[in-house]
Amino acid sequence: MKRVLMLDPSPIFREFVKEKLATVKISVDSVQGRRDAFTKLLSLLPDLVVIDVDQDFSTTFDFLERKRSNPNTASIPVIVVGPAVSSEAMIGLIRLGVIKYFARPFMMDVLIKTMGTFLATPMDIDTTPCIIEAHKNKNIIVVEVSQGLNLDKIAILKFHLADLISNHAITTPKILLILSNLNLSFVDGVNLEKFFDSIIYAPRVTKKEMKVLTQDPFIKQFVEGHSEYSGIQVADTLISLLNSFVESAASSSLSDLVVSKLLTVDKNTIPCYTDMIFNTELEFRKQEIQFNQE
Repeated sequence: MKRVLMLDPSPIFREFVKEKLATVKISVDSVQGRRDAFTKLLSLLPDLVVIDVDQDFSTTFDFLERKRSNPNTASIPVIVVGPAVSSEAMIGLIRLGVIKYFARPFMMDVLIKTMGTFLATPMDIDTTPCIIEAHKNKNIIVVEVSQGLNLDKIAILKFHLADLISNHAITTPKILLILSNLNLSFVDGVNLEKFFDSIIYAPRVTKKEMKVLTQDPFIKQFVEGHSEYSGIQVADTLISLLNSFVESAASSSLSDLVVSKLLTVDKNTIPCYTDMIFNTELEFRKQEIQFNQE
């Protein structure tokens, strides 16, 4: 069985990669801290190393130097995920055997496919048309989903929400799910369950603070029919949910409240770890723009 060693991955990043690679029977091990990293590398001799760097590159360079100096580990390919770096730092990483560098935020589908390339194992990415966008306004997180339910994007959404909540120390996040342009039925039940679970299991999220705006009757029936989703409010108009998110203000119009409290993105939002757009989708959007301009 092929093996991947991840160094200092965040918990959700580790679990996403582990779950994704398990589908093609690739084992994923991880280690926190560089002190034991080289020992772990020698004991496993994995087929690929993925390093998650925060800001301090010194320990990473030390690890890569030791790896390059050992004939048993020198040829193992390395992928690094980290902040934007200078060209000088990039040259240094390449000299130490880094084959690919992903600056955050990156496209997860590109990372997974790149891993598959160096593992000589094709990696399938869900191509179901799906647009998921998430933003915050103070302690309110708005998640918009349209077109369909893409399982890979749903898995990444949990990662994305954890970033928004932890980056901004939101203690009691209020979640507004706007589900539009969806026409679901019982065959979508499993995917819809995974979607709601990805929200519920994000850090500090409670069901009583989750509200769903949708005009799809199946979604309303689905939520009301599952006891594990008890407490989640579903409505087909925003006015029915507005009081749950903002303090009532008689002098404010509904449109002003919606724009200022729900649709406006905080200017000081810290970028998340990953992008919710896939590369294949980006290429399609470019083609669509080019077509409309002709």
